[in-house]
Amino acid sequence: MREQYRTLELSATDLAPEPIGQFARWFKETAANPAIHEPNAMIVSTATPRAARPPARSS
Repeated sequence: MREQYRTLELSATDLAPEPIGQFARWFKETAANPAIHEPNAMIVSTATPRAARPPARSS
């Protein structure tokens, strides 16, 4: 049932200088892709110094 997404290799030289600019670039590319049904769907997580990795939930 889950759709498999494939991505290209990510290189530091391909990134925008600022995180918000990079997000805007990715969102614009994704929103223009008719195969992506919900380009605004996401999971946001936070991490604490004690956590090995951030917890995340999706609904």
